Amino acid sequence: MANAIEDAMTLAPNNGDVLVFLPGVKEIKNVRRELLEDSSRRRRMGIDDDDDDGVELLTLYGSLPKQEQDYVVFPPPQESLKNRRRIILSSPIAEASLTLQGVTCVVDSGLRREPRCDVDTGMPKLVTVRCSRASAKQRAGRAGRLQPGLCVRIYSEQEFLGGDNKFMDHSMPEIWSSDLTPMTLLLIDWGCGSIVDVMENVPFVDRPKVEDLNRAFELLVNLGAVEQQQQQLVDTTMPTTKKKKLKKEEYRYKITNHGRVISKMPIHPRLATAIAKASSSSMLVASVTAAFLLDDETGSRGGGGGIFTTDLAPRVHELLLNNGHMMTQDGKNLIKFASRVSKEAREAVQRVMEHKESIPDVIASLGEALLPGYIDLVAQKRGDASYGGSTYMLSLGRSARLDKPRGNSSNSDAAPNFAIVLDTSTGDDGKTRIRSYVTIHDGILRREDVSVEKDVVFTVPSRGHEVRARRVRTVGALELSSVPTPTPPSPDDVAGALLDAIRSIGGVYKALYPYLSNEKKTLMDNLRSRVRLGRTFSSAGGWPACFAALDVTTNWNGKSSSANDDSNDDDIITMSMDEAEDILETLVEPWLAPAGSLKNVDLHDILLGSMATEQQYQLDNDFPTFIKAPDSSNIPISYSTGTPTASAKLQQFFGTLDSPRVGPQGAMPVTLSLLSPGGKLLAQTVDLPFFWKETYPTVRAENRGRYAKHPWPENPLSAVATRHTKKYEAASAVTSKEGGTIDKRKEKRASKKKKRKR
Repeated sequence: MANAIEDAMTLAPNNGDVLVFLPGVKEIKNVRRELLEDSSRRRRMGIDDDDDDGVELLTLYGSLPKQEQDYVVFPPPQESLKNRRRIILSSPIAEASLTLQGVTCVVDSGLRREPRCDVDTGMPKLVTVRCSRASAKQRAGRAGRLQPGLCVRIYSEQEFLGGDNKFMDHSMPEIWSSDLTPMTLLLIDWGCGSIVDVMENVPFVDRPKVEDLNRAFELLVNLGAVEQQQQQLVDTTMPTTKKKKLKKEEYRYKITNHGRVISKMPIHPRLATAIAKASSSSMLVASVTAAFLLDDETGSRGGGGGIFTTDLAPRVHELLLNNGHMMTQDGKNLIKFASRVSKEAREAVQRVMEHKESIPDVIASLGEALLPGYIDLVAQKRGDASYGGSTYMLSLGRSARLDKPRGNSSNSDAAPNFAIVLDTSTGDDGKTRIRSYVTIHDGILRREDVSVEKDVVFTVPSRGHEVRARRVRTVGALELSSVPTPTPPSPDDVAGALLDAIRSIGGVYKALYPYLSNEKKTLMDNLRSRVRLGRTFSSAGGWPACFAALDVTTNWNGKSSSANDDSNDDDIITMSMDEAEDILETLVEPWLAPAGSLKNVDLHDILLGSMATEQQYQLDNDFPTFIKAPDSSNIPISYSTGTPTASAKLQQFFGTLDSPRVGPQGAMPVTLSLLSPGGKLLAQTVDLPFFWKETYPTVRAENRGRYAKHPWPENPLSAVATRHTKKYEAASAVTSKEGGTIDKRKEKRASKKKKRKR
């Protein structure tokens, strides 16, 4: 870049001024330092601030004091400058439509700094990216506004025009990628108490994203800068299943006294909170110095004695140690920065610079000083990673990595157990990397004003979601300590924990049905189908709404309609998924505390118990679970397919023409699955007379040889129904004449065998 600027001074038409576009303050200061420190280059270019005929080296960026900005934009009359030329190192602020007099040559780096908000941590950061083609053309237009001009671009024409997306046609609106927390704080102070207010009443050129505003409001609440106003969040006049909950965007907030204080500081609310809550002179200096090094607008991320470490403490130490009566440029900038914060901050920083013995106290208080602004970014070490770094869990619930220091970095190889994350980036693997942190002692985190101790009731999935309770001390998602509670959890807490588990699994049915035995699952499936048939065929109404709710949550037959609890059976209304889950949760909640775990909750019995005794009697009468076969055995009826079916051996229906039916007045036939003696399906029918006449002869011919031990009479209507073999039936007939049973004869034979052995 320095070479390009030197060439531009030669190429500039009419020996005009040179305007250099750089991405940000850091690059401006680096290029300025490069031009001034190379004495031979400086002589060739004629850079000399004290010489009226020398080239004046100026800077222009947003955080520059207004007086210095005005000097660049509105220079003294040309007569007073004689032949003096200017080199203006500028951020993209000069892309705007202002005219810089005397500029005839532009040097364009093709880069710009764009704000980003880390979606994982919510932290703001600036990233260096290619500017858009539109911005590049705008920059070129700054040359020769009043006379012929030249633009020198530090990139190739192929890069500019190529299709590799290095240069986009237009820049993305800044508000879509920025951290909106500072802006949101000001808008709340001006009276926009909700996200709805912001979106409807602020005349944005480009409207912000609702999720970004939500993140900003949440952070401001955590910082204590705003608080939620008292308002009714639910319309309690509506039925339980139809209560309207306010959307998050409708919540109203108001600014606090702390919020008003930090809104006046020219830095991010996180850093402003740390400064405002400093309780000692050491903490004030620590927070101000850290803010100076971290704030992007100061361009001081590389400051601190010329070193850069992931641990911020060495940088703070170097910056304070190397400045005193003799000030470096970074030291002067720190004093200016502190002055912008407050008179007290400036005086405290100056005292520490003059009295070096207090620096250790500042370093020791660094973590405690920054904690109020970064309470959601406390990091707890979880282990060492194979790549040589360490993994951390953040108090906001996200994970992050701290890479192992490289080269001659002054970082200690031992990563701290607890730290405050101050800056992050996203690695090539998509994981969050810790770019800057300060160590904090766990003793500070255990203080009552920092962490919270509470009894936590939870479930253990591996044990059927048994409920347990522990007393834990936490900072956000971080658990500092955990011990069993001295007393068992209350019934309400048990029920609440199990309800939370049910919701996390996906609803009542998904949470409880898997814990039923296979027998109970069959009974429950049958019960649900029988109730559906009852709603269809029975004249009585008032079937429990929980059955309809189950149909909705399990997408039975793909339908989302159900019967109202108080409606007639033909009244089918639309029920939403949320309404259905509310009904089911209300149904099972009284049973949760006594059960103590999800595995002990019998959903079948709860559903059955929701029906009145008369309804159960009517259901058993209309849609029984068994039918009596002609051989006097009970045959189970399955309703799981929606139609009643029963399976039995064909021989069990000898001698009858009556096809079994269920429902009021036998409204619905039962599909009989007639089986071979070996259990193989031979035929299905709902019409026994037709089967005996048309189908049975073929079935008899195909199976009488295969199952010769069983009866296959030519006339099944004259035969006796049985499920036994011909030999068994013959023996049974003999025994009945002797006045005994086959079972008694077997007992006598067994008794004789025992006597022989003796």
